[in-house]
Amino acid sequence: MADDSGLEVDALHGAPGVYSARYAGPDATDAQRMEKLLGELEGIPAGQRTARFVSAICVVYPDGKRIDVEGTCEGSVAFAPRGTDGLAMIRFSLWGRKHMRS
Repeated sequence: MADDSGLEVDALHGAPGVYSARYAGPDATDAQRMEKLLGELEGIPAGQRTARFVSAICVVYPDGKRIDVEGTCEGSVAFAPRGTDGLAMIRFSLWGRKHMRS
């Protein structure tokens, strides 16, 4: 079994993606990752801040059967963090539609 997730920002060509947790360096804090994201989006208007949180999981059974599942939550990156709970990168986002596929 393997899984990964990340925030894909269209204005950043899909970054930080699977590198979301290490986006500002391996020892960066949540605040530093958020600061880097906001800095890279500085000057980008609201309509061009589209993004999605993507989560994927793959399970391979001993008989070779494989199941892949991916879920996305579409939205846009806000201009400042919102809320205090949850993953730091998600607090930036105003989510809309949810999608699941397998």
